[in-house]
Amino acid sequence: DDNKKLCLMSGEIIAMSSAMTMMFEVQDLAVASPATVSRCGMVYLEPQAMTWRPIVDSWLNTLPPKLQPFKETLLNLFGWLVPAVNRWIYKEGRAMVGVGILDTDEITRVSALTKLFDSLVDDFQEPEEGEVAKEVPEKEKPVWVESIFLFALVWGVAGGGGGA
Repeated sequence: DDNKKLCLMSGEIIAMSSAMTMMFEVQDLAVASPATVSRCGMVYLEPQAMTWRPIVDSWLNTLPPKLQPFKETLLNLFGWLVPAVNRWIYKEGRAMVGVGILDTDEITRVSALTKLFDSLVDDFQEPEEGEVAKEVPEKEKPVWVESIFLFALVWGVAGGGGGA
């Protein structure tokens, strides 16, 4: 909570600095009291109530300015390829790492895709002060964006599923 102290069952108190944050992901709140929920500011959603699409919509709003013209392309790629790859994983592949809740696994895989995509678009970022700008030729930008998306899709989403 706001006092930044973690109280353990042993009675030990661990103080956190103002820069520290602690986050918990729980499977359910079956044994949580209303006080615990309100102190921690938890919001619980059933996995079935949350799909990967709001995560993608939110992520698209954080794209660098040079990638803004490709929002619609990326949204179409997500809508076309992510469901197909997820179907393949459920039918043909076996998730190597998963929490056992299918909808949550989809969200986790799509989050991995967005993080991997972000890490690969350096050439579309605004250069830091004193840094030389790397410019992708205008006519090559759509191919770059689609190629980066496909790479991130394979390793972020499909990379978690192994062969049968």
